[in-house]
Amino acid sequence: MEQVESPAYKALPTPTPALVGQSIDSLLAPALKPKQGPSIPKLIGQLRKEGDNAMSYDAPMKIGGVVTLAQYAALQRWLTNPGNASEIWRTGATTIESSDTAEVALTRKIAEISTDIGASADVSGIIDADGETIDLTIKPKYTGVLGWLSKGSDGKPILTTTKNGTVVFSEGSTDKPLVVSVWDGQTVLVGCDKLELQPGAAGGKPKVVCKGVLIMITVHIVDQHGAKLPDREEEDVVPLPNPSPASPTH
Repeated sequence: MEQVESPAYKALPTPTPALVGQSIDSLLAPALKPKQGPSIPKLIGQLRKEGDNAMSYDAPMKIGGVVTLAQYAALQRWLTNPGNASEIWRTGATTIESSDTAEVALTRKIAEISTDIGASADVSGIIDADGETIDLTIKPKYTGVLGWLSKGSDGKPILTTTKNGTVVFSEGSTDKPLVVSVWDGQTVLVGCDKLELQPGAAGGKPKVVCKGVLIMITVHIVDQHGAKLPDREEEDVVPLPNPSPASPTH
């Protein structure tokens, strides 16, 4: 199904035992695994002032794909394997009345910072006439702490992990809401890059690392009592191999 207005949409292949693991590794591993970020002088030149005592680095948030029930199950197993995700946050279900908008948020407070850290999304949905397709409008946002900007002994700006000076956020957002059509029970993947500052080894200079943020929004149509409809994909689900149990990473 390709009823999608976002140019960032990329459908995953039909799930089979041979393709599920391969498709997840090939599409998600490059996005989530850390890679070298920009140099600190270049990064400082790209920062945007945000408020009286804060600056930010902004990255666009995009729809990365829409996955089926079988692919979502495989994706969950892949993410909980050690080393595939540095943090996993989960939230409960949120019920949205047709045409209304609800905020789904996974955030936390950090001492000395008033801004909520984490991911959130304003989501609204309209059920199409077929009773199975949902037109989703998603306005996502991510906020993480990149470091603190201050002046070095030579008077030039430096970026450090020391909580001193102007806090610098790594943010992901979108100017326009993301629009996508999905079936009941499917999951939308929304992501962006985030930057982290890592101290240098043995007193060396710190470096910027680029990591991936992935927000997964699973949509279900419920009746007036809050009960889900029967899974429309049950007949199409291909049995998946049973991997060895994995412990979630935190």
